[in-house]
Amino acid sequence: MDRHGNGGKAGRASRIGSDWIGWDGSVAHPDAPQGVGGPGYFDAGGGGFGNDAENRDLRSGRPDPEQPGPLPSGGGDEVPAAKPKAPNAPPATNVRSLGEQLKVEEDHVDVLIDAEVVADGGGGPANGAHTDFTWPAMSAPAFDSEDGKITKFKGKLTWKGTISIQTKYGTDGKATDLSCYGRGTTPSDVSAGDVTLGFHENCHQVDYANYLDQKILPNPPTLFIGMTPDDYNSQVADFKKAIADFRTAMETDSDTRTDEVGRKESEVASKGCFTHKLP
Repeated sequence: MDRHGNGGKAGRASRIGSDWIGWDGSVAHPDAPQGVGGPGYFDAGGGGFGNDAENRDLRSGRPDPEQPGPLPSGGGDEVPAAKPKAPNAPPATNVRSLGEQLKVEEDHVDVLIDAEVVADGGGGPANGAHTDFTWPAMSAPAFDSEDGKITKFKGKLTWKGTISIQTKYGTDGKATDLSCYGRGTTPSDVSAGDVTLGFHENCHQVDYANYLDQKILPNPPTLFIGMTPDDYNSQVADFKKAIADFRTAMETDSDTRTDEVGRKESEVASKGCFTHKLP
């Protein structure tokens, strides 16, 4: 199944110019004492230095150091409060088996479901990626009946296969791109340098694996000769719905944890992608 919408795509970034890196290595306005002029000096323009605060606005148009404003080429971006951190390398996908999830063997029921995380692939959205999972199909047998009772099942109710979790990248998307929304844009992620698209998608992989580890897949109905066709059909329908509901809940859980935090996916249409600051 596909997740609704992209799991993440490249965000925007702005880099801090070298004249904003102060004498002590911190990000500082060039006119500030801790800026490129060094302690106790203010850039007076034209290569000279002096306590020239009153003429600052008449020179380069840079904002007052005590009231920082947009960077010279920042397009409205705010000056960061701390020196930006370079992005960490995106985590490699941990290809692995998640083991057996459900097994039921009865006279008229055969269920065996396991799960896995597989290697990244292609086919994602053009400029980004998404992480989704495939789901084995369930089939219910036909039957013979007489006098309102089932006399024979023509096979078994069968649900067998593997739930496969996979991240897919588009033709112009790569793991080292920046996260547009959700994980990769929260304050803690930005502070840690975990801002890549690959990090975002890895969070979806972890969400899905954890959900399967913590939840139990729906159990199939117990079928028996002599049950009424209506009872059989009702139980099969309920089982199909329980499977569909589990899939939806698993997806919603990951959306909540990974997409609707930081710059929320639901905010992208009105606010755009999160703007990252890079050194």
